Amino acid sequence: MSSVPLSEAAYDRRRLRQWTAGRARSAGIDRRDLLKLVAAASVAAPLIPAAAAPAGAAQSLAGW
Repeated sequence: MSSVPLSEAAYDRRRLRQWTAGRARSAGIDRRDLLKLVAAASVAAPLIPAAAAPAGAAQSLAGW
């Protein structure tokens, strides 16, 4: 193992290659579960009125 630490960009590239190859391991969320979560969020976001127009809520609070 090298004694010189990787730059952040080099580390990110390495982890991305590992992740896309299905070899990345961590204590966090599984890659397939993350993809399912992102897909579900992208489908559900337009269905929630507050997510579609958050600026309206901020404007109503500004005049309070």
